[in-house]
Amino acid sequence: MILLKPLITPSVLFLGFLTIFSTEVTSQDLPKWNNKYHKWWWLNHGSVSDFTQSVDVLNKQINQHLNKDGIVKLSNTPYFFELVANIFCAKYFVLPYLNNHEKSVEDSFKQIQELISNNFSVPGYLTKYSHYKDNKIEVIKILLHLKNKNSNIFTEYIKLAVAVSLVWDVEFPDSWPHQNVSINDLPVRNSHFSNPYDFIVQSHLNEKLFYDPRRMTIRELCFVIDTPVSNKELLYAQQIKIKRVNDLEGLYKMIPYDQNRINSNLYKWPYGQYSLLKIGAKNGGICMDQSYFVCQTAKAKGIPSILFMGQGRSGVHAWLGTFELGGGWDFTVGKWESEKYPVGYALDPQTWTKITNSEMEYYLGSSGDSPSSSRGKVLLALALLNKNSPNFVNLIRYSSSIMPRSIEPWDIEFEWLTNNNADLKSIGRYWSRWIKNFKEESGLKARGQIALLRIFKHLDMKENYDSLSKQIINENKAERFDLGISIDYEEIKSLQDKLKWVEAEEKFVSALNNYGKEKSGGHLFYNLIQPYVHNLYLHKKNDQIEKARTLSRQYLVTTKGTILDNDFIKLFDQIE
Repeated sequence: MILLKPLITPSVLFLGFLTIFSTEVTSQDLPKWNNKYHKWWWLNHGSVSDFTQSVDVLNKQINQHLNKDGIVKLSNTPYFFELVANIFCAKYFVLPYLNNHEKSVEDSFKQIQELISNNFSVPGYLTKYSHYKDNKIEVIKILLHLKNKNSNIFTEYIKLAVAVSLVWDVEFPDSWPHQNVSINDLPVRNSHFSNPYDFIVQSHLNEKLFYDPRRMTIRELCFVIDTPVSNKELLYAQQIKIKRVNDLEGLYKMIPYDQNRINSNLYKWPYGQYSLLKIGAKNGGICMDQSYFVCQTAKAKGIPSILFMGQGRSGVHAWLGTFELGGGWDFTVGKWESEKYPVGYALDPQTWTKITNSEMEYYLGSSGDSPSSSRGKVLLALALLNKNSPNFVNLIRYSSSIMPRSIEPWDIEFEWLTNNNADLKSIGRYWSRWIKNFKEESGLKARGQIALLRIFKHLDMKENYDSLSKQIINENKAERFDLGISIDYEEIKSLQDKLKWVEAEEKFVSALNNYGKEKSGGHLFYNLIQPYVHNLYLHKKNDQIEKARTLSRQYLVTTKGTILDNDFIKLFDQIE
């Protein structure tokens, strides 16, 4: 395969820093940002305008030193992290909040001064753990609210408060917790960010939690407080006797499975309000409900947890990941190995974007508390502080080289390329670098490969397209066969759109042969067979529909009474 050449190689990038940041500029020494200076600086400004000017002056000084000394030397100076973190906190969190505040700005500023001057760690935590898509105004609003409730509790449980602010800065999505429950039945309508905060604090004081939230990382706590269910429900879940984290697997199996719903094609929750009591003590549920119940029970006990959904041999299934302090994450609770799930999808509670279990495992190789990650995040913050600077892109790329498992700097660079109307070749070089960087995580690597594939197609680079397409399928045939199936269907759909029905059928048969019947299951049906047959139906290709039915039955092994079997029968019955 011939890939487009990267814009910059690592060695050239490093030399670029030495060149770009070599201009001699006379600048004032940067302040040594210790606890004493921190408190003085935040309290030293009598007005918002003075504060704004001070922030700009400090940022300018940092850039002068950046130009004079280079990023390597600058980033190794004492208190560099603290300095940039405080400027980033001021510029990206505090000032947007004040500029958007309807009440007395000066009174609000005094509250913020008190909040941050007395809590040295807040700017650093926001820099290390925030995401560039976080709602910065809401983050400050939540922190102020929690601090004003009880400043002593806030200081004691500062990491918990920050976690709440980063998760609850936006509304829970309609897709939470899964698609098999109506939004009208969900317990999210009257939820408030203070509920999980108060619950965890009080539960810790009452010695009801597995772990001390003060000893956990902010990222871990995000998977504890990401629940809008009432404290009453959480108390019910908290009473369930579990001695070890491993006991959650047994709890999953204890929830009665509602086979009648599967037999009746009632996949959505049919019993009104979606409550833990109804699932655990009255109605039972299917796998989504079992996973939801166990997930909420874990959170009620202070155990980080996350719900995954994926396609296996019998169709869609839900399971969960749980965290044990000292033992790490287990992403197999309620996951049946015989089903051969290639991947599970969940919602990251901080951004509410999709994340796979394999991506989570990959990201865990670069902890948010590691020195390299902290250094990478502060350089990312410095880049965001200087979006209009010629150094912006180089800072972004430098930060990604320090924390290569993080996707955030890559997303920011792509956004910059798009906003600057980069041509397809430049974007192609971006994806080539992406593929090389994320080569150890098949899903992320494939994301770059698929994006590059579409560029090849648009540029009419047929040889490159065919070569890369085969590479994606061959690399993922064993474990991530779902990716190969999706690539094959994309080509089939293109042929159908061009009314090339014979060629589309040949490709369909080839795809069935490629993936066989051992482990493809739900992915083969939902990502290939079902959309292929739907397109045939729309164009009244009845003969090909019958061929598809016969062939599909040969390659798709279903178990009677499963969701997959029901949906297969329903597909062709509806067409008839």
